Amino acid sequence: MKPAAIAILLLAFTSAAHAAPLIDFSEGPSVALSPLYPAQESKILGQLFTSYVKDYAKCPAGDAASGTEVILSDVQAIRGNFSSLSQDDLVLIFKSVDCNGGHAGEHANVALVRNGAVIDARQDLSTELAYKTLDTDADGLLEVIATASYSNMGYSGRWAQTITFKGGQAREISYVQGTVHYDDCGLDGKTEGEYDAVFFAGAAGAQPEQKNYRRACGADAKGFKFYSSGKLDKEL
Repeated sequence: MKPAAIAILLLAFTSAAHAAPLIDFSEGPSVALSPLYPAQESKILGQLFTSYVKDYAKCPAGDAASGTEVILSDVQAIRGNFSSLSQDDLVLIFKSVDCNGGHAGEHANVALVRNGAVIDARQDLSTELAYKTLDTDADGLLEVIATASYSNMGYSGRWAQTITFKGGQAREISYVQGTVHYDDCGLDGKTEGEYDAVFFAGAAGAQPEQKNYRRACGADAKGFKFYSSGKLDKEL
């Protein structure tokens, strides 16, 4: 092979190996939020719930408590082309629970809104923070990458879900899903280390490729090294 051809081949390999990731979960959230006025929020929440409050203390007594939703977080509003290339949509994501639901009943909600009307919604997600909006499969439409964090007794983590709104329906899809960050370096005794998931673009129309990286804890930490491909095998 001629030297020039070898140089081109090496350049192509280097570029592919160091392609910028679509999502790097070692980084913080990156979402462009749109302002949601109180009257607008009230109108939309009124379409989602028969009755709602923003404080547990305002839950009605007796049987009326069941069916009244407590809004537990700020309502995040994200604008973009989510359902159609010709539609400018608003997506809301927030956390809530039924007044009688208790901590175990807490869940996240997403709603697709157009011209003030709720087109579709899901109220069974385990994530409540909009982490990133992204066209994960290069079809021109955005998906919402949503996350939630967990910490307990020396370890912490974050898991993710991807929600698509194609065709005006809110549904979860199977990629960019599951544990995306795991860190047990706060534990006493034997530890596994810190893990982060990174996603790279696949072919047009294909799901992104997940690669996971690990570094040891404490004095043994020498930077992240490749750990595995596919789903991260750490449960939270």
